[in-house]
Amino acid sequence: MPWFLTSVMSMKTIESLPPNRNIIKRTFGFYNAYHGAYKAIQDNIGNMRECLYDYLVLEYIEEGIHPAVHMTDWWQWSNSHNDWYFIGNSPEEFKGITNWALG
Repeated sequence: MPWFLTSVMSMKTIESLPPNRNIIKRTFGFYNAYHGAYKAIQDNIGNMRECLYDYLVLEYIEEGIHPAVHMTDWWQWSNSHNDWYFIGNSPEEFKGITNWALG
């Protein structure tokens, strides 16, 4: 099963955008093994922050229609360190929301 990488804006960032902007998330891709996805996060491959996103969620999603998410890991962007740091669980503002990658 693949591990999908999706960057997500915080609600605070969304509220600060001009009224006609509705960027909330972007799925950058997936890896078939956790190690590859983890390395992509460590190296910020493809600039998954894009100066927009506050969080990055890594989801282990099964194959199929309306697939279940079996595991998630969350990271938050650190401006002071210019990288993603592991926070584990979903931020409070996104509790209960799953399947970010496939919607």
